[in-house]
Amino acid sequence: CTGTSYTATAICTVTVNFTPAQAGARSGAVALLDTSGNVIAAANLNGTGLGPEVVFDPGTQTPIAAGTVAEGSAVDAVGNIFINTGIGLIKVTAAGTQTTLPIGNISSEGGTALDGAGNVYIADSFNNRVLEYTVGGAVYTVGTGFSIPYGVAVDSAGNIYVADTRNRQVVKIDTTGTQSVFATGFVYPEAVTTDAAGNVYVADNATPSGVNQTAAGFIYKYTPGGTQSIVVGSLFS
Repeated sequence: CTGTSYTATAICTVTVNFTPAQAGARSGAVALLDTSGNVIAAANLNGTGLGPEVVFDPGTQTPIAAGTVAEGSAVDAVGNIFINTGIGLIKVTAAGTQTTLPIGNISSEGGTALDGAGNVYIADSFNNRVLEYTVGGAVYTVGTGFSIPYGVAVDSAGNIYVADTRNRQVVKIDTTGTQSVFATGFVYPEAVTTDAAGNVYVADNATPSGVNQTAAGFIYKYTPGGTQSIVVGSLFS
């Protein structure tokens, strides 16, 4: 393949310059589109930005959406905001335009996450699954078999991490769709997130009524090498 024309079975190498505008570890993606704008393939990227640190102007608070419940939210690279309302998914553009996305029937008190390509993931808590809403508008179930999953996150390589709350564990879904137990031994894991270096963080929240409290109120860190450490402990002592 040459130039910007690609045949369906061709194997091509394309050089991409990834230059984050802000300082620090950053992640993103490069997407291959057809002539209609549909995503054919996407690859995750990560690197270190050398630009200036972000500066926040103090004192200004602006509502971005009204008249809805927000169970979780995530922001993509161009400023679009995706809000999990518990029964649906709303997109608010950087210009403030609000639309309801056709994700189907969900029953969620769970988190919302984005991958580098802009696909949205929702922990559909009371249906015990994780859904993906792609940039092309398709909806897929990417993980099942959970017990009230609350949190979801995606790392820079495209792996998905699910806080499988009632099963007291975190489950990893790799890029082939294979599910495996990533970490166990929690009391009530409700949130999970990742950083650009590949570390995974799990918030083990306060113990619900009726459950024997052993070690709640901790934030754990897991390195790519599998080392566990406590970042913050005894939050609810």
